[in-house]
Amino acid sequence: PSGSAPSGSLQAQPMVCNTPFWRVTLLAETRELAVSADIRRTNLMDLGIKGKVALVTGGSRGLGRQCALSLAGEGVKVAICGRTRETLDNTAEEIRAKGVSSIGVIADVSDVPAMEALHQHVSNGLGPIDILVNDAGGSRSRADLPELTLEEFKGAFDLNLFGGFELMRLVI
Repeated sequence: PSGSAPSGSLQAQPMVCNTPFWRVTLLAETRELAVSADIRRTNLMDLGIKGKVALVTGGSRGLGRQCALSLAGEGVKVAICGRTRETLDNTAEEIRAKGVSSIGVIADVSDVPAMEALHQHVSNGLGPIDILVNDAGGSRSRADLPELTLEEFKGAFDLNLFGGFELMRLVI
C-alpha cells in the first residue's frame, strides 16, 4: 500500500509513547508491545485510603503484586499471601520500602478452612482488614476436560471461588 514503510525499517529503535500515567513501547525487532504504569505520578487525587489495611491474595507476583505495590504507594498497610516464601519475602520488602507496614503469609486460598487463620494472622499483625483483593486464582491441573478428575475440578472452585468467598465473609 502507498505510504507504508518497507519491511525491516522498524529494526532500528523502539517506538515509545509516554502519557502522564503510562509508557507504551513497541519493540521493533520482535514487534512486542510493552506497557508499564508510571508509578512516579504526582498525587492528583487522594483516594482516602492512607492508613487502611489491605489483604491481597496471590500478592507476591503478577497482578496481585502490582495491586499490593499500588496500595502501598497510597499509604496502605499491606498483607500479601501466597504459597512461596521467597517471593512473599521479596514482595513484602518492596512494600516496606514504600514506607508502610507489610507482612507476607504463606497460605493456600484453595484450603477454605485455613482462611480463618489467614484472616486472624493479618488482623493480629496489621489490624482489621479494610480492603480485600481476591487475586489468587487459576487452575493447578493442566489436564484436558476428559482427563480432569472430579477432585481437580472441585479444587479449581475452592481456589477461584470458595476461598475468596470465605475471606469476603470474614472481612465483612
